[in-house]
Amino acid sequence: MPRRTQFPWYYLILGLAAIGLISQLVHSPSSFFIPVLVIGLVWYFYKAPPRWFIRLVNPSHPRASKKLPKKKRKKHRFQVINGNKK
Repeated sequence: MPRRTQFPWYYLILGLAAIGLISQLVHSPSSFFIPVLVIGLVWYFYKAPPRWFIRLVNPSHPRASKKLPKKKRKKHRFQVINGNKK
């Protein structure tokens, strides 16, 4: 039952949003197209990133890093501690 009461509100809000978008497009098209253009560019670069960015993020030839010399460990002899066994 609550689902039927939601539909008129949904269509009313959707219609008002459409009227607002059309009104904005008619009165000031630049304020409408600039955000659409920016969102479109972001979406395009997200779906198909440029090749230079792919090489920057995931290089095919990783840079050689210097190997850190291993510290030599001292040779310790085992030390027996004399204790009293009971």
